[in-house]
Amino acid sequence: METVTHSRSGVRVLEERHAISVMLYLLENNGCRKSDLYRDVSRNPRMPEKLEMMESAGLLMLEPLDGGTHLRIVLTDVGREVAEALSRIDLRMSS
Repeated sequence: METVTHSRSGVRVLEERHAISVMLYLLENNGCRKSDLYRDVSRNPRMPEKLEMMESAGLLMLEPLDGGTHLRIVLTDVGREVAEALSRIDLRMSS
């Protein structure tokens, strides 16, 4: 049997602490400012690094707001598909 390894840019990026919460939050809020995410999901000092990993994996995009003084985080098309699947799993497990 062949061993398959995945990079952190694959599905394993969701193993990062708060990654699933970030995905569901972005889905529920149709994106948000970076400061809102930090306030409502986590103030973990590694959050910028985690967001960069999720961006590299193609799940989200960081867009400048207000002339670049703030960042808005939005799901990509792939990220929306993943977040919707996570939402269905969450709903199924909580029923």
